[in-house]
Amino acid sequence: MKRVELEILALTNSLAHNNSFTVILGEKDGPRRLPITIGQMEAQAIAIIMDDLKPFRPLTHDLFMQVLRKLNVKVKEVSIENLIDGIFYAHLTIDHDGQVSSLDSRTSDALALAIRDKAAIYIGQKLFDEIAVRFKEEEVDEVDTGEELEDKLSDIEEKLLGDNTGQDLSKLSVDELEGLLQQALDQEDYERAAIIRDELSKR
Repeated sequence: MKRVELEILALTNSLAHNNSFTVILGEKDGPRRLPITIGQMEAQAIAIIMDDLKPFRPLTHDLFMQVLRKLNVKVKEVSIENLIDGIFYAHLTIDHDGQVSSLDSRTSDALALAIRDKAAIYIGQKLFDEIAVRFKEEEVDEVDTGEELEDKLSDIEEKLLGDNTGQDLSKLSVDELEGLLQQALDQEDYERAAIIRDELSKR
């Protein structure tokens, strides 16, 4: 499967969710951007690395990385593999003394770990082609942190979130719905959680 390598460019307040943030991923050496909504704790975990800050006590992701390093485990890469009903699905690839394993992970947690271990971030090319927002080449540098970026992200966030109807949810398994419900609760998106709960109650 062809993949596109991404890098973390910026963090901004989410335009579609209260008390959430949007991490902006960009293709390396390209004009396309991908916004992903994440929770406050994960945003903080990413921000302190981006800003080269040292917390007084280790955050959860810092502690997890300390454990991995003590066990001689390296985070090799993050692969964003799917988008279902507005939620991204990712896998975290780790290497323990040459033994490579892939772990299911929330995208936000995977990114927070990847930035700590300088691991590569990938997304399938087909998926990226479908959902990325493109900037003109001359706009890329000047737009990344300005108001124009927020305007563009507002449109793309709504597209990624979908319409939240039960029609799409009805195609998912109970396990998938329970995963979506937990992620909605983690993001404090209670309206969305109620919709997913209603779908689960029909099963």
